[in-house]
Amino acid sequence: LPNADPLHKVTIIPRGRALGATQQLPEEDRHTLPDAYLRDLAAIPEIEIWAEPDLTLINFGSFALDIYAVARAMEARGWVTSLTRAPKGLHLMMSALHEPAREAYIADLKAAIVAARAAPGEETGMVARY
Repeated sequence: LPNADPLHKVTIIPRGRALGATQQLPEEDRHTLPDAYLRDLAAIPEIEIWAEPDLTLINFGSFALDIYAVARAMEARGWVTSLTRAPKGLHLMMSALHEPAREAYIADLKAAIVAARAAPGEETGMVARY
């Protein structure tokens, strides 16, 4: 299959109800996907990473500006945001399918930070779910 991982092992030895098994392994590491996002987020001076990422989950915020205003500006640019309460932050979940959008996300995040700075104290009406 064109988008499938390469075969690693195929057995014809019956195991339980299976008459054999096929095992596939990815060619590249998929568990360190947040590394590129972390590098890009850490390069933005206003952004703080709140915790060590858990596989494909990143939570970040800011001491310098209202992160909910940034989230609202991101939603205005078409991104779906998840908010956290304590500390206030954005909850970013990703998979290998999200990698092609990383550069666009970071560019829009930088633009959203500029927009949030331009309207300090403006009520966002956004509510954190986590």
